[in-house]
Amino acid sequence: MNFYLTDEQKMIKESAREFANKEFPPLIKIYEKPELTREKYKQLLDIVLPKLRKAGFLGVTVPEKYGDAGMDTISALIIMEEFAKVWGSGSLMFAVLNSLSVTPLLAFGTEAQKEKYLRAVASGEKLGAYCLTEPNAGSDAGNMSTIATKIDDGWTLNGSKMFITHASLADFIIVFAKDSETNKPTAFIVDTATKGFSIGKMEHKAGLWASPTAEIILEDYFVPKENLLGEKGKGMRVALTTLDTGRLYIAAQALGLSQGAWDWTVKYCKQRKQFGKAIIENQGIYFPLVDFSIYLDAARLLIRQAASLKDAGEKFTKEASMAKVFSTENSVKITSDCMLFCGGIGYTEESPLPMFCRDTMATRIYEGANNIQRYVVAREENLTDKI
Repeated sequence: MNFYLTDEQKMIKESAREFANKEFPPLIKIYEKPELTREKYKQLLDIVLPKLRKAGFLGVTVPEKYGDAGMDTISALIIMEEFAKVWGSGSLMFAVLNSLSVTPLLAFGTEAQKEKYLRAVASGEKLGAYCLTEPNAGSDAGNMSTIATKIDDGWTLNGSKMFITHASLADFIIVFAKDSETNKPTAFIVDTATKGFSIGKMEHKAGLWASPTAEIILEDYFVPKENLLGEKGKGMRVALTTLDTGRLYIAAQALGLSQGAWDWTVKYCKQRKQFGKAIIENQGIYFPLVDFSIYLDAARLLIRQAASLKDAGEKFTKEASMAKVFSTENSVKITSDCMLFCGGIGYTEESPLPMFCRDTMATRIYEGANNIQRYVVAREENLTDKI
């Protein structure tokens, strides 16, 4: 595998960096606040979507056939990393637009579904979301209680989901429910404007404040048969395929957050003087920063290895889980220690370090908690017969 960036990928990286550094800081000042209202989230979306569309960062993984660039995975993850270097919430919006709402349609959608939804995502006409988690079905996703009751011309959905990113903004959501005939999870495309769909509790999170997370409620919600995604009773295949790709985006997000913290800390420690010299000249600071640089490059290589396998059409489940664990675990360490190295200023909102620390905590949890990723790797490596 050759992990050197192509000239085109270098241009994408520079373009994403320029966009993030120009567009995100003013939005962070206004919208990176705890307990935003649904109206504020919608206001932010209305500002960001046109900017992403104009810059060419909307629906980048959607094939040209449906109106966009058909970008390779490594290129998309480069954008994810560059966005996260500046703003975790901004990078999460990019992930939802280019991974969670696109991957299941690309892999399992009918031609009619792709034409309807992927083209709308690419143009910015519609925003999608992904809906798996329930109060009693987190890591044990197969234990879901949302039911899809078969009727003549479709299904009726009843149940609730929680911790759904962008649920309150989405025009359509990929929802998983147990089919009444097979009693197995099945995937459906749910249009949020249809009767029977509603938003419940808005979550107030420890970080990623500008990214809305909410409960959804389905009450006698009718799904027409043409909105079945994939095969009946085989929804877990849809879910896990989507999560494999999603884990790469989260690994890239964690990498960006920690790289952003590292960059800011190095710059500050070169300027900050104590006892007549820049504090970066102290071995107690530059040794750990060297270690962190090693971790960052190693995470980047793990991510690109998995992405290369994906783009080659090879299985990348193990590699995606490994990349997520390594990148996110180290990100928590890097961001918190960078805050420590910067002392008092690092603990204030005058620096981005508190935001990076808050946001990176979530990366060990969503798209599959890290101990679940270890379970996946153990299974793929045949470490025990108990899995």
